[in-house]
Amino acid sequence: MLTLRSCWRALLQTIHDMRPQRSGDAPPTPHWTTYLDPTPDVPLGIDSYKSSWIAVQGNDPLQLAQHLGLKDIHETNWRSGLYIRKEYSMSHVFVSPVMAGWLLAQGTALPTSLHGKDPRSAPYPLLMLQELGQLYDQVYYFNTNRITDYHTWVRVENGKLVRAFDCYAHEVRIDTGKLIPPESEIEYFKHPAREITDEYGDSSLTPDEDDVLRVARAWVGCPMPNGFQDERPSTGFIGVVPRKFRPYA
Repeated sequence: MLTLRSCWRALLQTIHDMRPQRSGDAPPTPHWTTYLDPTPDVPLGIDSYKSSWIAVQGNDPLQLAQHLGLKDIHETNWRSGLYIRKEYSMSHVFVSPVMAGWLLAQGTALPTSLHGKDPRSAPYPLLMLQELGQLYDQVYYFNTNRITDYHTWVRVENGKLVRAFDCYAHEVRIDTGKLIPPESEIEYFKHPAREITDEYGDSSLTPDEDDVLRVARAWVGCPMPNGFQDERPSTGFIGVVPRKFRPYA
C-alpha cells in the first residue's frame, strides 16, 4: 500500500536520478566484492616488485587466510584476486591456491619492516611469522620496494627463526642467523666487514630487489615456482587485513 511518505521518497529519488552529473563529479567507486570471480583459472604468478609475500608449505588456502587474521574473506581466482590486491593495495591480501604443496599470501598490506622504527615492525612481524611456524613446517617472508628501499627476507623452520635480513635506505637493520645459499653469492655478503660502496664511493651496495627475488626463487621458487604453470585451474581467497596490519589507517 502506497503511503504519502513512500510517494515522497520516490519523487525525491526520481529528481535525484534526473539531476545532470557535473563534469567534476567522480563516478561512485564500486565495492571491491564486485570484482570477485570464483571461476577457477591457472596460476598467473605474483607481482613481486614493490610488494610483500609469505610462502608456506600447506594445502588449505582458506586456513592460511584465517591464520593471518584476514576479514571479509571471499573465494576468488588468480586474475580477480591479484586485481583486487593491486587496486586495494593498502587493505587486501590474496592467498593463492595450492601450488605443488605451497601457498602464497601476497600484498603490500602485509607488515613490512622488521625494525623497531616502524609501528608495523618488530617484534610483531617476526612474532607473526614464528606463530605461523607453529602451524607450518616452513614459513618464508619476502619484501621489496625500490622506491622506499625496503628489502627483507625471513626464514622460519619448525617455529624457529633461522634467518632474517632487513635493510632500509642502505642501512642494514637486522642481519641474524647464518647465511643460507644463495646469500653468499650476493655482493654485499662477500665482504667480511660488509661495508662497501659503489664506484663513486658514496652509496652502500646493500642488497636490492633483484637480490630479494634471487633468494626467494632459491628458497621457495616464487614468484613463480618451476612447474607451477602446470597446475590445474583452481581458486584462492582474498580478504581484508586486520587493523594491526594498518596502524596508519
